Amino acid sequence: MPAYHYDLLEPLIRDCLANGAGFRLAELGLFYIAQAVDDDLPNWLKEKIVPLNFEMPILAGTGRLVEQDRETTFHRPFLNVPLPLELRIPVQESDIQILGFLDVGYVRKVLEARGLELKYKKEQFAIRQGGKDYTFNIRFINDILINFYTVASFADHIAELFNSAIVRQTKLSPEEQRQTDSRPKDRAAFQQFLEAHYVNVQFSGRNIISVHNMKGDKLDLNNLKKEG
Repeated sequence: MPAYHYDLLEPLIRDCLANGAGFRLAELGLFYIAQAVDDDLPNWLKEKIVPLNFEMPILAGTGRLVEQDRETTFHRPFLNVPLPLELRIPVQESDIQILGFLDVGYVRKVLEARGLELKYKKEQFAIRQGGKDYTFNIRFINDILINFYTVASFADHIAELFNSAIVRQTKLSPEEQRQTDSRPKDRAAFQQFLEAHYVNVQFSGRNIISVHNMKGDKLDLNNLKKEG
């Protein structure tokens, strides 16, 4: 089960309701703010953010859960977050928005600790290990930003998905494995395979006029019909 930063949300929202904005540093490379949707960031909040000096900040807000239907296909609706109802309603109604800010450099370090290399682009990211890579949609990053995963839980989830994806890419189905095992392994075996399984047929219109095996021997059509 993933770990979440749910414990930060109640004081974050209460600060916003009382003071117009709230701030919580969740991890070294992750923080959340809460503010009224139409308000600008107050100066005191900017003063907290600037010194963090994120290498490559990315952000997303809970407004996505309301405005984009597909987001709740992948992420928990805010009404379902374990908080008192009076705190869930302002976020669900978009009176308050919670914004998650994440440093890509920090995520990279957490993944590197699991032997995974991160290649980040705007709408997707790739994970590489041992010369193999797999591309993920950015929605997995949103597990941190608007679903409140810890970065470690995100990294564990991605590592599991990456390993299962690589296995699916490299592991053959039983039928594929059977076909692979039955293929000729050298030239002589390949020639025998052709001679045993293939014939050269000549037609005149829709009529067969001659049949030869791969050695060039003419085959008896009558015997072929009996065998068929």
